[in-house]
Formats: sequence, C-alpha cells, structure tokens
Amino acid sequence: MLLLDLVRIVGESLTMKNSIMSLSLGLFLLTGCATVYTTDKLTPDELAYMNRIGKATPILTIEKAAADEAWVRGKTFIERFTVMKIKASDENRVETYDPSAAPDGGTIGYTLTREMDGDKVKFTIVCLRAMMNMKYTEEICKNNEKLMSHYMVSAELNEKFVNADVRAPRNPNQPY
Repeated sequence: MLLLDLVRIVGESLTMKNSIMSLSLGLFLLTGCATVYTTDKLTPDELAYMNRIGKATPILTIEKAAADEAWVRGKTFIERFTVMKIKASDENRVETYDPSAAPDGGTIGYTLTREMDGDKVKFTIVCLRAMMNMKYTEEICKNNEKLMSHYMVSAELNEKFVNADVRAPRNPNQPY
C-alpha cells in the first residue's frame, strides 16, 4: 500500500516544472541508498579495522582444523546480510538466488564454496548483484566479500560496514 501511495504522490506531482525533481525523489525513495562512509570520518579503531579488511581476499585458504568454524561464519554472514533466499546449500556450497531475479533487483546475493586443497581448505566468496542496481555498487560487493573473508578467518565483524560504501574523502583540489 505504501508503494502505491508513493507512486500516486509522485505521479500527481509530475508537472513540466518539477517532473525531473519528482521523478528523482521517487526513484530515490524506491531504491533507497547505501550508507557512505569516508575514511576521514572513521574513528581510529574503525580505520584500523578497515585497514585489516583491505588485506582480505575473496579466495582464502585455511588450515583444516579451523575450516569448519570458518564455514559456519561464512554461512551465518550470508543468512544475516542478504534477503535473498538460499537456493542451494550442502557441505561444500551455499548459494542464494540471483538478485537479478528479484522483482526490484534491490539486494545482494552470494555464493560460498569450499574444497580441499591438500591439508588445507580453500574457500571462494562471490558477491552477486543485479547489474542495474544503483544501491549496491560493485565496490560494495567487493567490500562485502572482504568483510566476509575477514570474518571467516578472524571472527571479527563490524556490521556497520556491511552493505556500506567506504571511500577516501573527495579531494577538493580535483576538478571532477
């Protein structure tokens, strides 16, 4: 009902004078926006955390003894931070439905796999997003992959940064 009211209000407000502004407002309200953090606004602890995250990779190899705990953390991350339902799950793969198939394309999905690699276990994390989704950019997906990877290895997770865009502040001397 709220969505229909929003569409009606935006539709009623469309005139030659304010049509672009109303349409932009309506699209913003329908899609939402990702939280943006600039590194100059982070606390020293948050900045140190993000520096540790920056070293994480979506492909990681873990000692076999720690692999089961890492697997559980990876599955937990997926269950907590996407609204996409699990499409397939077994002892070596967790996969959500593709977010492109969602009616609004407004979310992120994941695939997490594990395989034996000698006496270690190799994990691969893939963040999936709808290509036309303005809310979840490629940078946010890459950030989430790193957050999940770090969480799987260390059990350390600052939920504030999940689905967030973290970037350096804009240089006022750059013309763009």
